[in-house]
Order: sequence, then structure tokens, then C-alpha cells
Amino acid sequence: MKSAALVASIVIIAAVAAAAILVIVPMFQPSIREIELTLVDYGFNRPGFGPTLRVKAGEIIVVKLTNEGAHTHEFMIVPDKEKSLMMMKKIVEEIDAMDIPEEEKLEKYDEEHHHVMEQMMRMYDFEVDPERLNDVPSMVMITVEPDQTVTFRLVINTPGEYWYLCQEAGGTWPELHQERGMFGRLIVEA
Repeated sequence: MKSAALVASIVIIAAVAAAAILVIVPMFQPSIREIELTLVDYGFNRPGFGPTLRVKAGEIIVVKLTNEGAHTHEFMIVPDKEKSLMMMKKIVEEIDAMDIPEEEKLEKYDEEHHHVMEQMMRMYDFEVDPERLNDVPSMVMITVEPDQTVTFRLVINTPGEYWYLCQEAGGTWPELHQERGMFGRLIVEA
């Protein structure tokens, strides 16, 4: 009798422990938010402004970008879209003043743009998840070619208001895609 009661007690304790693990462990797992954006000429999901995105700080964000436009686009995250645009427009003006063919100006802009953004992104607390789904840079500046889909994981640890945008200039030189409305708000809540 005592051994049957002992076995029953052990089974009940094991069942309660298993149930507690199933309830408690997920509370300590970061949540996952999935975001899908279609890149078009010139906007996110439609021409003009992109939708406002809301995520939580520390949350794993799985971003799927599909470029249905005719031009290369990018997905960048910056804290100040006007300051970022001003910096890039200065580079555009300097390059546009050069006496070189238009296609060389665009190539030179691409080089400068990527160099400046790499330096700038190192200053912010963004990271692409090491278990990313595609091979993307270790910062938030993803280039997506026409008819391409790129999926990656992103974690933003610092709450605040940010902007996602495209500062490519293919097809619009010397105007940037951001100037045509290819941007949207990203709100990271605590």
C-alpha cells in the first residue's frame, strides 16, 4: 500500500513539475515578432510612406523583405531620418559636381553611402541575430535586388522612435528613394 501511495505521489509531483516547466520556461523566452514588407518603387507596401511598425525592446524580429520594384532597394534603420538624409544629400552633391559619367556617380555614391552607414550603424544598439536566416551584414542595412526576397532576424535593445528607409538612388539619381517617400516609422517600446 505504502509503495503504491509513494508511486502515485511521485507521479503527481512529476506531473506538476512538468506543467510548471511548460508554463514558466516560455515566460523567459524572448518573444518573436514577424514583419513582412514589400519594397516597391518608391515605398514600403505601396508607393509613399511605409506603415508604422511597433516592436518591443529585446524582442526577436523576423523581417521578410520582398522587392517587387524595378530597382535595387534597401532596408535601413536610423534614429533620425532627416539627419541621415542630410548626410547622404551632401555626398550626392559632392559626387554630382564631379565631371564623371552618371553611372560612375551612382557607383561612387553606393560606395560612400555604404561606408558612411556602416560607421553610423556601429553607434547604435542594433544587432542581427547570429542565427540569421540569410547571410546579411552585422548591422541594419539590407540590400534587396528586384524580384529577391530576404529574411533575417533582428534585435533592437534600445527603446525609442526610429525610421526604416531606403537611400538608394538607382533610377532617381541625384534624388534618393527616401525623398520619394520610401520610409516609415519604427517604434521600439520598453
